Amino acid sequence: MSVEVLKQEAIKRMGTGMKAIVVTKVLDIIEKAYTEGIYVLITSGYRSAAEQNKLFAKGRTTAQLR
Repeated sequence: MSVEVLKQEAIKRMGTGMKAIVVTKVLDIIEKAYTEGIYVLITSGYRSAAEQNKLFAKGRTTAQLR
């Protein structure tokens, strides 16, 4: 996988709610890691408190859904 594919996937997964400086730093980290042979894949961007609480509760206080 190329560094450009990783960066484009990161942009897509971070969504539109991220501050420009955060996106810039994430892309920089992806590029630096890539030069060291480490492939960084961003799985999501901003999560609201409600979304985070829901994820945290999975398997703890609520049934874990797949």
